[in-house]
Amino acid sequence: MRATLSALTLYGMWDDESYLVASDVPAPFVGTAITLSVTASDGTPAGDLSAGFTFAADTGDVTVSGNQLTFTTPGTWTVTATHALTGVTASLPITVSVDRTTPATIELHLSATTVAQGGSVSATVTGSDAWGNPLGDLTDLATLTSDHPSDVIGPGPVVRFPTASTHVITATIGAATHSVAVSVSPAAQRDTLARSGSEATALASAAVLILLLGCALVGMRRPRSGS
Repeated sequence: MRATLSALTLYGMWDDESYLVASDVPAPFVGTAITLSVTASDGTPAGDLSAGFTFAADTGDVTVSGNQLTFTTPGTWTVTATHALTGVTASLPITVSVDRTTPATIELHLSATTVAQGGSVSATVTGSDAWGNPLGDLTDLATLTSDHPSDVIGPGPVVRFPTASTHVITATIGAATHSVAVSVSPAAQRDTLARSGSEATALASAAVLILLLGCALVGMRRPRSGS
């Protein structure tokens, strides 16, 4: 008795793999390079699989080098990892913020640039990072100095000027600085001008009074009639 062998058909079955993306810096600053890793959601195969993926983000303000990304604008962006062979994707939201503690440039704003001797001005400092992103109000981080040792700085962002002349006020945060000149007028000059104004008013009043008296005297003198 002979057995007859029939053809055997085998069917392959693939289980759709899913992946997880993670960042070594969950909430990076602008300019901070982050490194992404990709793992299989079921743990098989084990380990970092990022070498088999390409990475992209939904913003043009990003530099991608392998599995390292560097963002240059703040915001919440979506990073997508795409498997190079199967096209399977996995995504991760990344929130990028600015680092206000290390501005590239700052700007000092004073409440006035002309002040009387003994007066004061208040300061406000703003700034931007190396990519031009505004950092908002940085006054709390700034150190204020003056080229006149006699100037009184503080409490708070206030500078008082006991002496007259041109004073240069400088704000500093890290390596960033900005200076503004303030013209301080002498108190004696103000007093002299005030006295001069008062004296001129008094003289003008006296002149008017004398003129009125003169007119009155002329009016009182009547010509005598002839005999």
